[in-house]
Amino acid sequence: MTITQRLFLVFSLLSASLISLVIIAVLVVMAFQLRFQYVQSNIVLSIIDLGKMVDASNQLIIWMYRHQSETEPTKQADVEKKLSELVSNLKNLNQYYLDNDISSGRDRQMTELGFATIQDIQNKLPTFLKGSREQNDAVSLRELHGNTGIGETARRLISGYMEQLQLNVDIGDTLKNQNIQIYQLTLLAMIAGSAIVITILVLFTMQTVVVNKNWPRL
Repeated sequence: MTITQRLFLVFSLLSASLISLVIIAVLVVMAFQLRFQYVQSNIVLSIIDLGKMVDASNQLIIWMYRHQSETEPTKQADVEKKLSELVSNLKNLNQYYLDNDISSGRDRQMTELGFATIQDIQNKLPTFLKGSREQNDAVSLRELHGNTGIGETARRLISGYMEQLQLNVDIGDTLKNQNIQIYQLTLLAMIAGSAIVITILVLFTMQTVVVNKNWPRL
């Protein structure tokens, strides 16, 4: 092999190595970007929407207590309208979460359970409202504080949403740890690959230099 051929081979390997490193770097960046976007568009939004659902559930309990403590029928009617709006809003939030934010099979199961709990609240609401309108504290307070009343059902709904929040936080932490591990492995692989390529190029270059020194001069 002539000196020209050797030099051409060295520079060809150098160019191919640089191109390969650039391609690998771009692919790695794209992969991390896609994983980051997944966390951003799914886990983070899931947590935000679950926070809205927890807030709406707390509002439902607050307005039930307002109805129970109110004595004027006209004001109670206004509270009943608000309670109806809150239940409807919870259904809509739950449906939106099911359509857009589900992060796992377990998350889907818990969301579907939320629908059943909201329906249970809706079924128990007339009994509570009747007792509250009649100023029958034995009925209304039992519904709010008892283990089988509407208050306990609403608290169970909140507990379910809080469990979903923790589930999504754990999923986010898992993805974060996976990203870190992939990044570390990729970095080590790129360093090792670069070191191997550089070593090969150095050996070729040294061989070329040695051959060049021994080449007969005219």
